[in-house]
Amino acid sequence: MFQCEMCQYKTKYKSSIKSHLLVHKDDSEVPMFQCEMCDYKAKRRNCIRTHLLVHKDSSEVEMFPM
Repeated sequence: MFQCEMCQYKTKYKSSIKSHLLVHKDDSEVPMFQCEMCDYKAKRRNCIRTHLLVHKDSSEVEMFPM
């Protein structure tokens, strides 16, 4: 198990702990992903991908039933 040294987070995966550690870092300490259409910034690429959906027309977004 990998455990965060700053909180109680635990995981089986090394990649997950590396990603989690971004939570504890200041924005100035990590490279940020910038939205090309607005001022939104994120520490993780997948957050930017999700955010980009707000700029699309709903007819362009494929929705999956839940």
